[in-house]
Amino acid sequence: PPPRGGGGAAMTPSDLAMLMSLLRCLPELRVAMRLLGGGEGLDKEGFKRAAVAAVGDAAWPGLPDHVVDALFTVFDSDGDGKLNEEEFVEVMSKSASHGAEDARDMGLTTTFKALLKCSSLVLG
Repeated sequence: PPPRGGGGAAMTPSDLAMLMSLLRCLPELRVAMRLLGGGEGLDKEGFKRAAVAAVGDAAWPGLPDHVVDALFTVFDSDGDGKLNEEEFVEVMSKSASHGAEDARDMGLTTTFKALLKCSSLVLG
């Protein structure tokens, strides 16, 4: 796997609010990831484009780079530098509706608390 960490900013409450906006659009994100990734997964820039398309609000600023870095650190389970549906949308969908079903599937609240706590350690 690629090395983790490296100089990013800590995640703020504003960052989490933007992330929650995206998570309310998981079905749309699934479609955007399929269309933009063609089943191959998305790199960080592609994921950011899919997120903007999924939220569909011109006023939504998109996810900052350090938030995308944190998401890739947590969810890129095979370390290929890409996120696919199984790595992100499926896990987050299960978290939102059923609770923990695998080691990465910790529940939304626990996931975001962990992201907040470790973002400054992993990225900073």
